[in-house]
Amino acid sequence: MKFVILLTITTFILLFTRQSSAIVRTEEVNEWTKDNLGTYFNKYKILYDRSSDHKSLSEIAQSYKDAATANAKYFLGTNVDQILFGFTETLSKNTHLAKNDIDAFITDLKHQLRQLELKGQLSKERVKAVLDKAHHQAVKQKLLTEDQWQKAYHSVESHYQQPSWFQRVITGKSSIVDDGAAAFNHWMQSVMDHTAHIGGLTKEQAKDVGEQIRTSISNTDIHRLGDKAWLDNLSQSISKQTQLKKDQLEKIIDSINRDVHGYKIFGLEYTGQAKDHVKNWFERVKYGCEDVWYQIKSFFRSCQAHIERVFNLKQLRKPKVVAKEAAASVKSVASSLSSEWSSSSKSMAHSRTLHSALSKASGAAAYATNKVHDFDPSEIKDSFGHFWRKKEHDAYRKLGYTEAHIDWIQNYLEKTFKNQKTSVKGRTDEAAIAIKRYLDELKVQTPSQIDQNIHKLKRHLESWRTLVD
Repeated sequence: MKFVILLTITTFILLFTRQSSAIVRTEEVNEWTKDNLGTYFNKYKILYDRSSDHKSLSEIAQSYKDAATANAKYFLGTNVDQILFGFTETLSKNTHLAKNDIDAFITDLKHQLRQLELKGQLSKERVKAVLDKAHHQAVKQKLLTEDQWQKAYHSVESHYQQPSWFQRVITGKSSIVDDGAAAFNHWMQSVMDHTAHIGGLTKEQAKDVGEQIRTSISNTDIHRLGDKAWLDNLSQSISKQTQLKKDQLEKIIDSINRDVHGYKIFGLEYTGQAKDHVKNWFERVKYGCEDVWYQIKSFFRSCQAHIERVFNLKQLRKPKVVAKEAAASVKSVASSLSSEWSSSSKSMAHSRTLHSALSKASGAAAYATNKVHDFDPSEIKDSFGHFWRKKEHDAYRKLGYTEAHIDWIQNYLEKTFKNQKTSVKGRTDEAAIAIKRYLDELKVQTPSQIDQNIHKLKRHLESWRTLVD
């Protein structure tokens, strides 16, 4: 009998091992086709040279994949789990709730908090802002009562309490709050070590480069990390700050490019933002057009960064003409795509339509990127509302504000500061009070965070006044 049991266990282990081995083999990058590689890059919004050969693309994908895998040792998710412990424990005891509803609620919270963890921003204030948004949803959907919510939230408060001297001695940590940035700091140190080794940097140079990378990542949406505009901006800031030689800078940027793409791939998976590649032919057309439009936007940002550095207002044309021409081009592609899709019925026709649509989208991209050289930021000079929106749009969206909220602030600023020479000095406080009241009513952020936004707005106002004087 013992022999039979032993034989059964041995057989199971062998089968399981072979199956696991097979799974691992299918995941080997060098066995992927060129289409598989394209799918991998597209999934994580990574731009790549489609004319490159299979070997080159495989090597790039493998380096990114290895870098992404290495990040798992930095971002373990234990901090987020500890923060949400009170909620998961309370919800697990509510037997009348559907498991899917509980899982969806907790998963959404985890993903939001992990986004903060990825950038070293898992502070008490930011966590509170995320939970405050979820509070209303949880009570409204009857996932938790008000009393249950407050009890669960108490565990969050406990997580951020200063530990006793005994806890500090045992854990070796001065404050639990420090853990909000610990994972990101460890990852940043690994990036700095790589760049210092490859670029032959001094300790001071490595520190300066690290600060530039940290600032750039903290201020950029994860989907935009590693694109051409981001790398160009980072390269410029590092060059200006460190005065490195050209060959040193190139080596450093290559190293950063690998590490950041690995960080991006891991981060999108870790926070549940990675999208599976679509298979339906019409969805492929749509996805292809989105990819082209993403390249347009990337080029726009690159040119915008260049314009900001040069900022020569006299040699540029007005932007409205460019905006209308680019919009007309995109509308034309969309209209053509819609009509061609409707008329397609056979697989051969589908294939031709796909190729035609993507070609036209690429044409529109080329047209738009050529016209962007004519872009003129003179509207920034004429309107503080436009100036503010350009500076703060992305930051406000990441904080949770909608386009309608941002439009309201921009419109208010445009009306308030029409006459830039007299009203900038006389109406600053009035505008600050009105916008603070508006943000307070929205309850997207805490009062202290809103105060920071208002102080930043005042600084932008001073910068704009200097520009227009």
